[in-house]
Amino acid sequence: MSASVGLDSNWGPTMPEAYSANLTRWDRNASVIDNALQLTRRAINRLRKMGARDTARYSYHILVQALLTAYNDLRFGRKLCRFYPGSNKELEGAHVIEPTPYWSLQDSFKRISISSTDVLVDVGCGEGRVLNFWLSLGLKNQLVGIEINEAAAKGAARRYRKWPNVQVICGDAIAIAPSCGGTIFYLSNPFSESVLAEFERVLRGADVRIIYYNPQAMIIFENGRWDTQAIRQFKPQWYEYDVVFISPRLGI
Repeated sequence: MSASVGLDSNWGPTMPEAYSANLTRWDRNASVIDNALQLTRRAINRLRKMGARDTARYSYHILVQALLTAYNDLRFGRKLCRFYPGSNKELEGAHVIEPTPYWSLQDSFKRISISSTDVLVDVGCGEGRVLNFWLSLGLKNQLVGIEINEAAAKGAARRYRKWPNVQVICGDAIAIAPSCGGTIFYLSNPFSESVLAEFERVLRGADVRIIYYNPQAMIIFENGRWDTQAIRQFKPQWYEYDVVFISPRLGI
């Protein structure tokens, strides 16, 4: 189903309820409340440790990012991408739908070169956050989102019909990835270690680059077949995250 959807030399149905039968309105509301409480606790702790001036600057940064997030989500995907904590419970090996923060995408993609012939693939695209980001860069490349959750994929495919270079494919990434033409794959911890092992296996020998955000199963790529470059922190005392840039090891 579709909607006409450097570091070195190598890098030079739309209703949320349908995402899982087990996801109730209380689950979603509880998640919003929990996130608000976490942000409040973090703000208080920061105020105590860093002082009012630093906390005010950080709060301003968060506000700007929230506005940028809303603007890009609505402009390109016509929907605010959300975290669904109960999603995909019935899909073995698939992790929950959770959009990557824009600041992470901005910092990651500053570090790689994208040629006009590259095909960019978001593995586990959910509601389309990464697709939105790529479109915000003005890329004319073919952009592909792979999503195993049928409801999320259907909604995304419909919303991206107006973008002729965007394709959303519903199905198993292990079956789709080798034949979708992708040259740059983006992963935001989309599935379990065992599924990632299969994903790595089907891409062996391919001329691809992989950006792996929140790399919970990085051990899968530490088999001598791939070169990896890890970035640990982008802005001290503001935010930090793990992302690994992966490319085939020459001579293997």
